Amino acid sequence: MESSQGRFAALFDHLRTHLAAPLTVERLAARACMSPRISRAPFARETGITPAKAVERLRADAARAMLESGARSVQESRSTVASTIRSACGARSCGCSAPRPRP
Repeated sequence: MESSQGRFAALFDHLRTHLAAPLTVERLAARACMSPRISRAPFARETGITPAKAVERLRADAARAMLESGARSVQESRSTVASTIRSACGARSCGCSAPRPRP
């Protein structure tokens, strides 16, 4: 999935630095100067996955790295990841099941 080269390299750089932001297909397409409908096919051809799956994997990779670093406890990491998912989903109901932090 790594696309450090090619026409989506700048988009991947943006994704990695904005994982807590709402990263909708529409916003990603605008960032890549493409229409949402047109952007999916070339993205999938070049990366092997859809834009939404790329965002999901990058967020999972970031969570994994946080846990592996040992800098935070599992509970702190879980809370950070959960708040990132909720922030990314915004106020709308997206159907995701972001875990709630435990007290």
